[in-house]
Amino acid sequence: MKSKLLFPSYFRVIGMIMLIPGLVCGYLTFIFSASESFFDESSITLLSVGLLFVGFSQFQEEDETTQKIRLNAIYWAVLVDALCVAILWLLIVVNGVLHIAILEKIYLFPADFYNWFFILAIFIGRLYYLLNKHRASARVNPILLIPYKPYNLIGKIIAPLLFVLLAVDIIFNLKNNIHDNLICFIPVSLLVLIGSKERNETEEITNIRLNAMQEAVYINYILFLLATWTLYGLEYLMVLMVSLISIPCIFVFIFYVTYFKTLGKYRKAALSSS
Repeated sequence: MKSKLLFPSYFRVIGMIMLIPGLVCGYLTFIFSASESFFDESSITLLSVGLLFVGFSQFQEEDETTQKIRLNAIYWAVLVDALCVAILWLLIVVNGVLHIAILEKIYLFPADFYNWFFILAIFIGRLYYLLNKHRASARVNPILLIPYKPYNLIGKIIAPLLFVLLAVDIIFNLKNNIHDNLICFIPVSLLVLIGSKERNETEEITNIRLNAMQEAVYINYILFLLATWTLYGLEYLMVLMVSLISIPCIFVFIFYVTYFKTLGKYRKAALSSS
């Protein structure tokens, strides 16, 4: 397995250094909350880039095993984050029906403001946990994916359907609560889709899967940081909401484009040899 883009090893030190002013700017954000302050943008940028450097910089003894561990860790982190988002949004739906006091507190938790940090923090924690485990046992555990049937098929049907219904609701401004309900079920459908195997889950498909997740993380944070410095107010709040599911969405696009390209190459090779 070959990871497509890793930073030189010294970027890890640069990343660790960037985390210090990032945390300081984050602290100052709570003190100087005026709109003209750039402490929040600076904090998000320094912490995001710093964590990316720490997680995606080469090790001194970089090999196929460490690359596989790193990609496993980021895939696992995105799955865990998607699961947490799915549970959180489903609890919001339940609260809308039952109005339970403890769920009201969960509803007030600003997950969208900190999700960009949680993913990278979980990833780095998982990365070093797996590295220490590998040093002790010399084993690399594969990613645990749920079976193809019926989960992958359910995800491929439900996720696009929910997005189409949501688009119709937004375009035609339907006067009902379908918008909130659809949004809350989208993370569940994406989690099922990205967490399930393909029909014939070979090692090559798994490699495509892992590399696609790394590319999705890079693209997501590039777009997120651009939005952080260019959008404000309600537009930026919308970006934060979208960022809760943006990595799975980008991953699905990259993975299936690459997946079908690979299948096409095999078909052409089979036809030319016959």
